[in-house]
Amino acid sequence: MVSLENIFCIGEVVAARAVTKLGEQHIGTVYLEAGSTSSVFKVSTNKSNYILRIASPRGGKFTSYESDYSIRNTIWTPDLPIAKPIATDQSFDIGMEAIWAIDEFREGHHPSRGAIAPLVSRQLGALLQKLHKISVTGFGQLENTRCRLHGKSESPINGLLTRFETPWPFSTVSLRNHPSVRAQPKLEEKLLPLETELREFSENGTPTIVHSDLHERQLLEYNGNLTTVLDFNDAVVGRPEWDLGSYLYFHGEGCLSDLLDGYTLKGQNKLILKKRAKLAAIIIALHHGNRGEILGKSHRIEASVRFLQNWLF
Repeated sequence: MVSLENIFCIGEVVAARAVTKLGEQHIGTVYLEAGSTSSVFKVSTNKSNYILRIASPRGGKFTSYESDYSIRNTIWTPDLPIAKPIATDQSFDIGMEAIWAIDEFREGHHPSRGAIAPLVSRQLGALLQKLHKISVTGFGQLENTRCRLHGKSESPINGLLTRFETPWPFSTVSLRNHPSVRAQPKLEEKLLPLETELREFSENGTPTIVHSDLHERQLLEYNGNLTTVLDFNDAVVGRPEWDLGSYLYFHGEGCLSDLLDGYTLKGQNKLILKKRAKLAAIIIALHHGNRGEILGKSHRIEASVRFLQNWLF
């Protein structure tokens, strides 16, 4: 594992060499934070500010900066809440081995979970509506390339399992032994009658690009507006309702309703989309229960149980 001190040094060198290739003078690099796949820096030059990501994935994670670049480059316009991709380590040689990506810098702070302003949710809905129109092939985890947006799996279920941690009913472990059900055994009798519906939902739908992880730290807002949706590293090919379910899971029904005001087109039925979002969110909750046990994070199991209790009882 690379030490934080080494990450600082790598960030400084990559930033200086990359912006020089862009024809700009490097002024400074400031470390911001580390996520599950990347260490993040703000880079200043004589012309602009950028965000630099250096690959530093935790165990079991990976970076996909090339497919991330392709997704955002496909739909980017200045008025959309998405940062323009500038360059990656595949764009030009900076004379050192490092996996990195530079993006447009956008101002903002993370909103509070479950208390996202209606306008911000509507703006996210409008962005997702464009994201979900991107043409794709395959299912699940994307090939890490700019050449095409292609999921590596041949079926929706196999694709789902490249993103979510073997959620019931797609697990060899019985529902009774699922971490969330062990924590709250009454969930079993509520979930079992949904098995067929959950399977049919997951096996069908029109595949597209799905962000898949719309918690509050993936969003930046500024002066009451959504400025950026971050990190398409976990984007996959799947039915669009996985994003709706993710938003419902993290932020609740009110925020989802606001999002759908920006997402739905004329003639679309919000009630149908809410029902599908609920099915997706149930599976996502079971995924988080499994992740909580694997990572030893009991609060994730507790959050999974709370969601399932709220929606099933």
